[in-house]
Amino acid sequence: MKLSQALLIGTLGIISACSSTQGPSAGNQMGNLILAEPAKADMRVQMAVARLTEILNRADIPEPQKAELYYQRGVYYDSVGLNGMAMYDFTRAVRLNPKLAEAYNFWGSITLNSRNSLRPIPTLTRH
Repeated sequence: MKLSQALLIGTLGIISACSSTQGPSAGNQMGNLILAEPAKADMRVQMAVARLTEILNRADIPEPQKAELYYQRGVYYDSVGLNGMAMYDFTRAVRLNPKLAEAYNFWGSITLNSRNSLRPIPTLTRH
């Protein structure tokens, strides 16, 4: 009987010691957490995007020039990590001027760097 009581007391002691022992404190756990933040867009990039958008909203721009403007704005979007916006502008540029090789290049690079790396092949060969 004494042996079973000793085992019971020992087991309870170990359990209580394990439950009170914590690894890193709750405050320290957040200290090791790494959060990714997007790069802040340079004021010049923001102004360039606003200027290009204003020009693109004009109705009297020939399509080849409009394609070039979409391409330029896409490059700015890409430079600050707005890949979706960049892809949208590169797509519009290619639709307006299918011979705009630079837009295809950025388009393919962004798509290859995304998770769906097989997407650019059928998309780029379609045009």
